[in-house]
Amino acid sequence: MGQPIISTSFVQDQVHATKSERFKAIQPSQIATVLDGHGFDLVSLKTGKAKSADRADFQNTVAVYQARSSNLDVNGLDFRIVFKVPHLYGALVGMLGLYRLVCKNGLVVGVRNFETVKVKHMGDPVSELNSLIPRLVAQRQSLFDMVQLMQSRIVTPIELSQLATNVANIRLAQTENVSKIYAQDLLKVRRAEDAKSDLFSVLNVLQENAIRFGIRYQTETLDAQGQTVIRNGTARRISEQSVKAIDLNASIWDEATKLLTA
Repeated sequence: MGQPIISTSFVQDQVHATKSERFKAIQPSQIATVLDGHGFDLVSLKTGKAKSADRADFQNTVAVYQARSSNLDVNGLDFRIVFKVPHLYGALVGMLGLYRLVCKNGLVVGVRNFETVKVKHMGDPVSELNSLIPRLVAQRQSLFDMVQLMQSRIVTPIELSQLATNVANIRLAQTENVSKIYAQDLLKVRRAEDAKSDLFSVLNVLQENAIRFGIRYQTETLDAQGQTVIRNGTARRISEQSVKAIDLNASIWDEATKLLTA
């Protein structure tokens, strides 16, 4: 197998042969220009890797922008906007995000309580994006308020165990034949600042472990003779700037914030 091909979709403006004249490429470089006008700077960019050259332009780019002078005064959190940018299919999706300085941890806010924006590859997508950014930014105070609620919500041991199980199931949802999950792996506290029982601290521990560190599990299958075969496995680390990590991050946020209404 050859080396993965990294897409150049950040500046790619060519229309693929499969697309009609109505298709308008949305370049992350154009997004950077739009976000600059709204007071955001590009802080992270990663384009997916293709296993062959003919798939290079079918990848997604994840672009993260941080607000200037954006400290929320909540334990050193910075306000971000995260974009999933497909070059050829689907729509650009913009989501709210946070950056926690103490652990250099990027959080992506879920869709349960906050609005995302979507822009299709049609019409004038750059102008449409420019008009939609204020809708994301307008949720900043609501996000600030939710973080404070999470910091004041104490998670009981029973709730913590159930939440860890739910997050582990989300993480391993695409793994087949899972018979046992060691959800306690998600509860390992890796720094003194996270040794707390408030919901926001718990969320950070679960999210970091689910993405950066492995969860042990067992699978159970039958061999050719009909005998049960049990195998041990460990979930691999997920690239924090991948679409998979962004989606998992948002799902963990939504799962955790359900406790605010419990």
